[in-house]
Amino acid sequence: MKSTIVLAKYSLIAWLLLLTLTVYAAEDEPTYRFNVSGVDKPLADNILIFLNNLTLSCDTSESMRQAVKEKIPEQVQLALQPFGYYQATVEKIDISATKGCWQTEIKVTAGEPVVVRDIDFSVTGPGSEHPKIKDIKVNKYIESGRVFVDPDYQQLKQQLRQWANNYGFLDAEFSEQKVDVYPAQLAADIKLTFDTGPRYQLDKVVIEQDPDFMRPRFLQGLVGLETGQYLNNQTLIDVRKRLVGSQYFGNISVTFGEKDHQAATVPVLVKLTPGYRIDYSVGLGYTTDTGARSTFEYQHHRLNDRGFQLSTKLQLAEVNNEFIARMKFPSLSNPDEKWYQTELGHRQEKNDVYEADTTKIGLSQTRLQSDRWQNINFIDVLQEDYIFGDQKGSTRLLVPGTAWTYQHVDDPLNPRFGFKAQMDFKLATESLLSDMSMVQISGRVKTILPIADEDRLILRAEIGTTATSDFDQLPASYRYFAGGDQSVRGFDYKNLSPLNDEGDSIGGKHLAVASVEYEHRLYDSYALAVFADGGNAFTNDFKMAGSVGIGFRWFSPIGPLRVDLGVPVTEADHDFRIHLSLGPDL
Repeated sequence: MKSTIVLAKYSLIAWLLLLTLTVYAAEDEPTYRFNVSGVDKPLADNILIFLNNLTLSCDTSESMRQAVKEKIPEQVQLALQPFGYYQATVEKIDISATKGCWQTEIKVTAGEPVVVRDIDFSVTGPGSEHPKIKDIKVNKYIESGRVFVDPDYQQLKQQLRQWANNYGFLDAEFSEQKVDVYPAQLAADIKLTFDTGPRYQLDKVVIEQDPDFMRPRFLQGLVGLETGQYLNNQTLIDVRKRLVGSQYFGNISVTFGEKDHQAATVPVLVKLTPGYRIDYSVGLGYTTDTGARSTFEYQHHRLNDRGFQLSTKLQLAEVNNEFIARMKFPSLSNPDEKWYQTELGHRQEKNDVYEADTTKIGLSQTRLQSDRWQNINFIDVLQEDYIFGDQKGSTRLLVPGTAWTYQHVDDPLNPRFGFKAQMDFKLATESLLSDMSMVQISGRVKTILPIADEDRLILRAEIGTTATSDFDQLPASYRYFAGGDQSVRGFDYKNLSPLNDEGDSIGGKHLAVASVEYEHRLYDSYALAVFADGGNAFTNDFKMAGSVGIGFRWFSPIGPLRVDLGVPVTEADHDFRIHLSLGPDL
């Protein structure tokens, strides 16, 4: 066994040595080179692209090199014409031997460029009066008196095609597109006519299932298209995105059907096959707030032909254990943007401040108002037993409420810019199956702003307030605490709050926390941060708890890993604390 390991070791060394020599030899291998002078770098680069298409090698014969030499002037002229130079000349071509191969020195004179003299541009068809067509500024690309640059002209045409696609003019075409170049006169005349054709509307949605596995009416609602709406290619992309996000399907095809040119309508064809119905996942994690944790999740993506879904999650951690089961009931008419959910959960938490044993049953309605707005209306029935020091309590609540979330982010995993705001409103009353009355409002805001080329400024704030008939009966899960990875760093998890007569933290009625952080990118995947956090939970008098610190960031494939060292600056009896967390910034 030992001899086998030794043999494998030396075989690996020999292989690496051979690979190194091969790479070195490849890098040192002589090559045929062209050097272009006499023109600006963009022109020279384009000339080299054309010349490098000529077939040459170091053992090319003298006659072949001479044949290539004769082709060079033609290739130079072709390379410069897109930039408006139609009278380019080659002043010198020198071919010489160098380092076991050949090198060609080429001196070019570009001459005077061709200038746009006359432009005859027009848009015809039903789309000619569309207000957005005026957003395409022709003189941004071509203009009389300006050098004729073919890539700019082609970009104008691409902008017109893209506009037609964006607004549903699916038959748009150029009925005339002609550029007459007069090199002797250094002039170019352009004639461009863009015929938009009709703007297409949806005829109907045709859905094919193989096999039939979901209710057709439900699928029509999930596709989310209405007869008569205007269509474009982005429409198909959006439909496919909704279908993929639903987790119901395996293969998904979304295409236009045969167009009715006379009626200017087109059907959308959707072909679907079923996806996997059941997923399992197991995860391990760690944060300084909750310690090590393990999770097990089970998801049933399709319980029936109405798209009902079941998800369960079991989490075991040093600070809290939790089990949650949720049943999702999508709306039949608009399942992608509206659904109902029932929830059954049990949570046990034991931290340095309190112990709580909570059972909750909930019913909620979720509505997506747009890609950025989400609203959840809910009713929770909660039974919680809790202990603060020597104080024990038990409370039952019926809590209706609403929550709103707004989020706008350029990259969900590693954003350069992002903004997220959340607002929650909850209430309970003794006259409706609750042991006490309360009203609670809380809000959270976080924004990420780009600074310079790579740096970011991250701002965060959280506030909350509670009015209650009996604070002693307010469950621990409804009291406010500060401190920890996502609160005031430098302090232990939920360690900041008012104290009772025995010196035990008991939570507060109100909360105010803010943070500012500057992050400097070192490399693509690493950054350093400095931060200042401040705030507290309180009932009567607000006492500021503040901290400063530094942090390290690793932008991993699953989100940023954050390591922070926070140092309290307001309370001498608190030492520094290291915080570790993993997950998206918003």
